Amino acid sequence: MSGQIPLMIRQVSGGGTGADPAPHSAFGLSTALGTFLGALVLVWAVYKCIDASLLRFLVVPPHNYRDAIARSLEKGAIPESVVGIKHSSFRRRLVLAAQKPQLYSTMKLNRDSVSTSKLRLARVDKDDPDFVDRLRPADPNSKRRLVFGYFHPYSDANGGGERVLWEAVYYTLKQSEQNLVAIYTFTASDDVCVSSILQSVRSTFGIDLFADGLNDRIIFIQLNNRYKWLIDGGSWKHFTIIGQALGSIFVCFSSLTKLVPDVFIDTQGLPFCYPLVALLRIPVVAYVHYPLISTDMLNKLSSKSVYNLLKYVYWTLMMKLYQLAANFIDCTLCNSTWTCNHIRAIWGSSAKTSPQILYPPTGIEGSKIADPLGEKDRVLLYLAQFRPEKRHRLLLKEFASYAKHSAAPFKLALVGSTRSKQDEETVRELKSLAEQLEISSLVAFEVNAPRKTVDEYLSRAAYGLNVMWNEHFGISVVEYMLNGAIPIVHASAGPLLDIVLPVAKDEVVAPETKHATPSGFFFADSSDPDYKGLYPSLNEVLLKADRLDKDEAIAVRKAGQLVAQKKFGKEVFGREWTQVVALAKKIELEKRQTRNKVEMVY
Repeated sequence: MSGQIPLMIRQVSGGGTGADPAPHSAFGLSTALGTFLGALVLVWAVYKCIDASLLRFLVVPPHNYRDAIARSLEKGAIPESVVGIKHSSFRRRLVLAAQKPQLYSTMKLNRDSVSTSKLRLARVDKDDPDFVDRLRPADPNSKRRLVFGYFHPYSDANGGGERVLWEAVYYTLKQSEQNLVAIYTFTASDDVCVSSILQSVRSTFGIDLFADGLNDRIIFIQLNNRYKWLIDGGSWKHFTIIGQALGSIFVCFSSLTKLVPDVFIDTQGLPFCYPLVALLRIPVVAYVHYPLISTDMLNKLSSKSVYNLLKYVYWTLMMKLYQLAANFIDCTLCNSTWTCNHIRAIWGSSAKTSPQILYPPTGIEGSKIADPLGEKDRVLLYLAQFRPEKRHRLLLKEFASYAKHSAAPFKLALVGSTRSKQDEETVRELKSLAEQLEISSLVAFEVNAPRKTVDEYLSRAAYGLNVMWNEHFGISVVEYMLNGAIPIVHASAGPLLDIVLPVAKDEVVAPETKHATPSGFFFADSSDPDYKGLYPSLNEVLLKADRLDKDEAIAVRKAGQLVAQKKFGKEVFGREWTQVVALAKKIELEKRQTRNKVEMVY
């Protein structure tokens, strides 16, 4: 009968009566609830134990550490039996007291030296009578050294993200002589050394960290290359995000056991380690190149299949954890409007601070900007790492289509770096594709070219290309504009919203402004996930470039240079990053004063 609850009767052998299952259900429910609450209490207790002990474990050395170091001066190294599990605290005292902190790097300094986990004492400090006295802990309010730790495991990749890293390092060191920098990084091989990395930075980006002895204040913390796979997306065929998240936490913890910084700066994009770092009561600064997961990813999924439904649940869960990580950031910086808008949409009000835009540096000084009236070669330049998302294959196919319809086609130069064997395989496949398309004679590959070669191409090229869909910023586009190469870019994200903007009356104006001079040209492709047919194809734009007369080209070049200088000059990044460093120092002092008395001075 409708509305009635059916009577449930259980048949029991013998003369016994049916037992009521209700008490068992209630017992089961209370047991489950008790287990859940017990688990919460256990997690909370573990968290509090870690919170109370981690900082002291990593930062505070044994009470007789100065005597132990003084006794080790003659030997040249602190015995392992003395250091024990306190490597981080000992190295931190040595770094803060050293005349040349770089000498306490865990990476070998040059090709002839040998890397070692032992805490060796630098000769310059052994001969310094004040060295042992400088090992003392410092009053937080005194003028003291601070270690700015840059967590960037792929610091030798030589891409746009690495330019941000090394420019930030440069301006951190220039801000004050009391500032030290620690670089936490893997290396391409075990043969890489400190001097080779800094020489590569100088040749690739034109950033001279040897000048004025800046390199002496950079400490390299070598991450064990055996664990590189943990944060490599290619290593996780399934559950990539959670795999990289757990891997980043492990890699971060291992780096902290070697040296704890005073300020933690993530320029790589590994947010799930922030809660761990926050336990040390130090500021967390995040420079975000792109969102780890976004609403766009969720919107692309169709709910028609069970697989997509499960994937939607998985990504939603990871987004919630991503939001949780945002609670531990003290200063969030984004490289573009597109990235900043997505981060704000994802984090919402959960973030401790509102994300701000800090455009990446170009590295080009005003005195080196090209003359827009200068002659250019008929060269199309694509400056990008050889990775699938850069869409070199699409470029080659569109270029081949263009070349068939051009009486005198441009030459195409593909200039970029490789990070792995997978990238090297990508280059081989692209060369093979160029042969199949019969355009090999028109295409030049420059792989891992030195900065001098890159600058030569930038100065000669008539046009600069960016083919990636949703390029989060596009630092190479800015370099094109400063060098007088007219940008031809995909109509999305950074190039569309931030960089290739029109100019009117010597001012950068909104894209919809009438009678403004463009600073470049846009294209779209039918393979784009959000293709709407609003822009011409790449080969159509290339044919248009063929027909552009000299006066039109000069006008576009001038507009491009004005946009680049006003919005993205090297001095602009330097000025704003210096302010970030000053803010981080202020937050560091505030957080340090919340520590216990012992941890406060170490």
